[in-house]
Amino acid sequence: MLHQIGVGALGPVFRTYEPTRDRLVAVKVFRLDITPEQSQALADELAGAADAGLSHPSVVEPIASGMEGTLAYRAEEYVAAESLDVAMRHYAPAPIEKVLPLISQLAGAIEFARTAGVGHGALHPRDIFMTPDEARATGFGVVEALERVGLRAPVRRPYSAPERVAGRLWNTTADVFSLGVIAYEMLTARRPAGTGAQIEPLTGPNADAIYTVLAQAMDDDPVRRFPTALSFASALEAASRGETVVDTHAAAASVATLPLAVEHPDDLLAADGADGDVDEFEEPVDEVKDPVLTEWDNRDFISEEPGVDDISAERDDDDISAEREDDEGHFALGSEERETEDAASSVDLFDPEAIEDLALEQLSTERFAD
Repeated sequence: MLHQIGVGALGPVFRTYEPTRDRLVAVKVFRLDITPEQSQALADELAGAADAGLSHPSVVEPIASGMEGTLAYRAEEYVAAESLDVAMRHYAPAPIEKVLPLISQLAGAIEFARTAGVGHGALHPRDIFMTPDEARATGFGVVEALERVGLRAPVRRPYSAPERVAGRLWNTTADVFSLGVIAYEMLTARRPAGTGAQIEPLTGPNADAIYTVLAQAMDDDPVRRFPTALSFASALEAASRGETVVDTHAAAASVATLPLAVEHPDDLLAADGADGDVDEFEEPVDEVKDPVLTEWDNRDFISEEPGVDDISAERDDDDISAEREDDEGHFALGSEERETEDAASSVDLFDPEAIEDLALEQLSTERFAD
């Protein structure tokens, strides 16, 4: 192990070195209040995503899973890049021309994983990393693994689809919902206060056509959403040209045939009657006893860039309050993280060359620090 780089809702995250392939790896340890037998079952389920061969330009590839003592862990690629939530903090609202390539890349990742039988179920801007060439998503298969061993995976408003919030069966249309919310936030710099037609109107060129597509992607009913992430991305691109596109063909066929997370959602365990819902304004905690009670935070799974769970008290109360108000539940940054963020704010994180320069600079700094 090199060192711990964060603590997420489900456990600590470490960065380690894999000498056989000369690369850095991020390792998430699932520190949950479950039996060793459940931990072993979780490790076995997590292995499914690694065995699926999720090698795709826009997927942070799961490498392996296993047991360390009585705790399950999962290893993924280590990505030295900023997360989308940090990029949006500085550069949203973004024009549709900037948003479309990212949504198309993420849609490709979701579709690729879907065809391999792996869903996400908890897609969030912290799960998305802005590398020079691609937007890359992490966390595929984690929600399904938790549910298959009888644990209700945490949800995060407003990104989690209504069926996930309610603990019902879900599939790729839940990821379409999350992608629609992310697209809306990138375009408006606002998190939606509702779903479907309840979202606030847009402004700018072809706003009505774009609004119609987003409203369908974020519909309460999964049957009325676009059946795949790629069909949503295609419709959004057409809407950006002013075309009126509403995909009305039955997503029900998709719901009926795609792999679902669990067969019997009522059998999922929830401690002390918790419903698995997490308020978006509630800050993550350092350590959890049950995944039902806290939010799923994949941001710190990969990177020690700004936004990870290394809390410093060096900023005054006004600065911390302002950061929390802007970030709606993210941690306030300490002095070292703030210095890195200031450097990030001087470049355009939607510009591939700027992203590459920043990532190389930060990775170089990390290696010297080690």
